[in-house]
Amino acid sequence: MTTSPFTTISAPAGPVPVDAPAWNRQRTSQMPSHRYRDVHSRVEVPVTERIWPTQTLTSAPLWVPVDLRDGNQALAEPMDPARKRRFFELLVAMGYKEIEVGYPSASQTDYDFVRLLAETGLAPDDVTIAVFTPARRDLIERTVESIRGLRNEVVIHMYTATAPTWRDLVLGHDRDSLKALIMAGGCDVLAFAGDLPNVRFEFSPKCST
Repeated sequence: MTTSPFTTISAPAGPVPVDAPAWNRQRTSQMPSHRYRDVHSRVEVPVTERIWPTQTLTSAPLWVPVDLRDGNQALAEPMDPARKRRFFELLVAMGYKEIEVGYPSASQTDYDFVRLLAETGLAPDDVTIAVFTPARRDLIERTVESIRGLRNEVVIHMYTATAPTWRDLVLGHDRDSLKALIMAGGCDVLAFAGDLPNVRFEFSPKCST
């Protein structure tokens, strides 16, 4: 296995917290967070019927960078596999434990990069690989083809645009038929990836406002 040029970067260290959920392998950051006061000690949080304002983070959350997918799509000249590999190694060296690596059904470059991860030891065992796909049967199938052979835990992140304008004008669906499309996509993920023991499913409504 090739040695990464980023091995000297100061990354999160120590064991995974014992009370962390199975899907969160994020370790404690070496940043001096003890120097700073949390929001509850600086401002008064109003009492409401909502639960989340009274909750506090006491351990490292799971940070999931999407630069290799969403950030790459925004570039005038998207990264080629060599640049994506260098960026991936940097994210690993920085301590990320789940990384969205691409949109393998959208381009051959992204598909080839996921296959590179599947066919080499580039991804450490404790790093979860996430891939992005729309809720469309043929694209879900190609996405699953790209991850076969990965020994890492894998997240198949399926999305559908749900904003009214997208739903009505672009997708041509009403609320009920869009819900049926999403459910069918979830069933397709199960059909194509149900035999893979290392796959988790995630769904996001996109453009939801």
